[in-house]
Amino acid sequence: MVTSSGRPLFVANDLSPLHEGCINSRLKVASVCGGGIYRNQTFSILYCPLCSLGFSDPIPTEDTAHLLYEDRESFDFQPNESQLVTNLKMAAARRDLKSFCNTVVASAATMLDYGCGNGTYTRAIQQLFPDATVIGADLHSSSPHALRPEDYASYEDLFTMQGVFDFVLCRHVLEHSYDPVGLVNRIAKLLKPCGVLAVEVPSLKTGVKHLFGKYWDGYYAPFHTMHFSKVSLAATLQKAGLTVFRQGGAEMPKMGRSIQNVLNCKYNPILFATGIVLQPLQIGVGLLTGTSVCLRAWGRKSNP
Repeated sequence: MVTSSGRPLFVANDLSPLHEGCINSRLKVASVCGGGIYRNQTFSILYCPLCSLGFSDPIPTEDTAHLLYEDRESFDFQPNESQLVTNLKMAAARRDLKSFCNTVVASAATMLDYGCGNGTYTRAIQQLFPDATVIGADLHSSSPHALRPEDYASYEDLFTMQGVFDFVLCRHVLEHSYDPVGLVNRIAKLLKPCGVLAVEVPSLKTGVKHLFGKYWDGYYAPFHTMHFSKVSLAATLQKAGLTVFRQGGAEMPKMGRSIQNVLNCKYNPILFATGIVLQPLQIGVGLLTGTSVCLRAWGRKSNP
């Protein structure tokens, strides 16, 4: 069901992926402005101390959530960028992937960018690992403009690719999920024995969010249904049957879009440049608070 305006119908967030008693233990920790087309609406951030997981409330129904993404116009697909911005993001993606992949996937022959969005990271993986077979996957039936059709698979296509990949990258996908444990379990089936899944999500406990309060872009409600801590991210992978062998943090420019939320305006190149210029401040706050804007975890599939 959708509203008369065609937007998703919101419901209370009653998801409990890590702890059955979670819904009875949640505390409201913030009231935040929505992201994207919902920036004039207010959402709650709830936190469960039992599982160290946060929840946006309310959220679209699971049946209508796909409407947030089907036109590729949300920030998750970064539409209508200039060529300069595209080139800068590609350079940043290549640099980011060097730390993300490191020696973990040095010998990977088959690689998947799960939730590839506009394809930037898929292309960056292809450039860094030219001898590997690399594809991107997302919910749409057709590939984004940045990728050739043969370098893309829809989520439905992946059902035929179980046990195919040495490495799967899953950046900023789990926080959109209604069942993160089930999602990781499905992704794990795509891995070969001893294959590696690398995950990145926004951090619920980043210190820099206090500079912006309810306007912090990392909340991005209602697109983000859940908000992870280091503990809950590791628990998600472990509950899905993977062995977590490494965890860490990462930075990505978030201050430009947070300022956009404060100004309640459209995103533009000036805000993009502002986020880049303020990146050292963001990193400095992280160093002072011992936190990061994003969290990473690497999980390995067992060898039966």
